[in-house]
Amino acid sequence: MGCVSARENLAKEEVAIILMENQLEFFKNNSVFVDGIIRKYSQNNEINESQWKDIYEHLEIKVHNTSMCPLVENFYNAMKTNGLFYIKDILIVGILLSNGMSRQKARLIFETFDSLCTGKLEKEDLGKMLDEIYKVSVLALPSLVNNSTNPPASHGKVKKYIKMLQSQYPEAKSMLIKKILEGNDDISVRKFAKMFDNEENGRLLTPCGFRTFIDKLGFADY
Repeated sequence: MGCVSARENLAKEEVAIILMENQLEFFKNNSVFVDGIIRKYSQNNEINESQWKDIYEHLEIKVHNTSMCPLVENFYNAMKTNGLFYIKDILIVGILLSNGMSRQKARLIFETFDSLCTGKLEKEDLGKMLDEIYKVSVLALPSLVNNSTNPPASHGKVKKYIKMLQSQYPEAKSMLIKKILEGNDDISVRKFAKMFDNEENGRLLTPCGFRTFIDKLGFADY
């Protein structure tokens, strides 16, 4: 449930988003378990309705609208193409929102983009990874905020916050790639996992932490 412990220091817009993220209830599960269940009930990198039912029943996550979160179905439907989910989209949502050690999360996310199982990611794939985390954290999850739930910040204010993050993301992405690669052409899974094996950098592997990084443009030494 990333950033919850520091919620008192967060902007109201961020708190409003976190409250809705938690309504999905991925936080009840460990990231390794989430990854395993999603991979088990998928085929050819896609998830159909029957497989999706198996996934959400095993993980006990919310996938239907409630009075506390009336846009859950819109959130998931927006991720579908021709009635199917791409496994990568669901994996990133699940890993980012679940609990567990940041080092484990880093490895799981790395493996999601290491399609050839080489144990390394080059700059292009690293960029795709960051874009996917951005898509989930900045573009998708904030859409859950709805004024009917009387959020700490209105939907309109959240939209302004997201627009600001969108304008700063290119700079944040370049900064992250430079810091992660350290001038090299690629990075190994071991080094990538170690890089996020501290509290500060580990927050980047939560939607709140990723958005906050873009907002503040900061990265800790490791």
